[in-house]
Amino acid sequence: MADSILEGDTRRMLDDTGIVSYSVLDQALWTRFRAAGTSDEFIGAWLGLLCRQLPDASAAALVLGEADAGPYVLAAAWPNSQSPAGGLLGAAEMATGKRQGVSVSGPADDTQIIASPILIDGHLFGACAVAVKRNDAAFTDIMRKIQWACGWVEVHVRRGMSDQSEQAAQRSRFAFDMLATVIEKKQYKSACTALVTELAMRLNCDPVAIGVMRRRWTRVAAVSHSAAFDSKVSFMRDVAAAMDEAIDQRAVVVAPSREGQEYRVSLAHEALTRQHKNGAALTVPLQSNGRMTGALTFLRPVDARFDQETIYLCDAVAAVVGPVLEEKRRNDRTIFTKALEAGWIQI
Repeated sequence: MADSILEGDTRRMLDDTGIVSYSVLDQALWTRFRAAGTSDEFIGAWLGLLCRQLPDASAAALVLGEADAGPYVLAAAWPNSQSPAGGLLGAAEMATGKRQGVSVSGPADDTQIIASPILIDGHLFGACAVAVKRNDAAFTDIMRKIQWACGWVEVHVRRGMSDQSEQAAQRSRFAFDMLATVIEKKQYKSACTALVTELAMRLNCDPVAIGVMRRRWTRVAAVSHSAAFDSKVSFMRDVAAAMDEAIDQRAVVVAPSREGQEYRVSLAHEALTRQHKNGAALTVPLQSNGRMTGALTFLRPVDARFDQETIYLCDAVAAVVGPVLEEKRRNDRTIFTKALEAGWIQI
């Protein structure tokens, strides 16, 4: 929730007569608007500026959500950032439901609430509702000003969409780089070793391990920095337990857990970081044809954590390499079995 722009500023901008100096206030709002570093700061300053362009405005609210799906929740309010005036959210909901501008009676007899949906390329992202002094003749002008101001929100949303698209593209490039690493190797074991070595180097992990399902349990197949870890039986056991923990839940597990993330059982991951003095542990299951086939476990040094983008990145890698690794494993098993059968025949 964005902080209210006017609540604190008006108390500091009184002239000698005790009257608010709006020229100073507008300048402060524009400065805050241009310098906004977060989404909350941007939309909070934007809503304050919109209301300053509507002299009869007494309250306003902005709701935003996922395109066409919602839910559309409160993103900013004025003048009280924590509690929007009565009727604003209802009007905004009506505007999103009808996908067109609406006007409804306000909480007081002399007020009305005008709300406009925020549509970008035909997709609904939210709505803005403003309570103003009742003036039916001014409805068209007020609606036009709200819609014009919503152009800034559109720019902000598009910028976020562009950033998200670029992040998704970077994830895809990284994931397919890792896929190329796997494809280059003919054998399953060498593909696993090359993959974990490359992941450890690119993601600042120490180490990265890959495991394969064997009936109901996971066995570690390869570890980066193998000279330091292969001989540690307790380490291999604890990594396998962390892999089983993620596979059993069919979900990504990270420890320490991130604020706001969906709950996951992470006891094995917490034990892994505690016993082997790592800062964080992350496991992403591997799948092929909807079946769990193994897992990738990433460990980071003390005082290092996994941010959300890195988690997405590791998940993307697992999604593309999982089926290819399983195919290599099956091919290796088939070749070994044929050789063994040929040996028995010779005997």
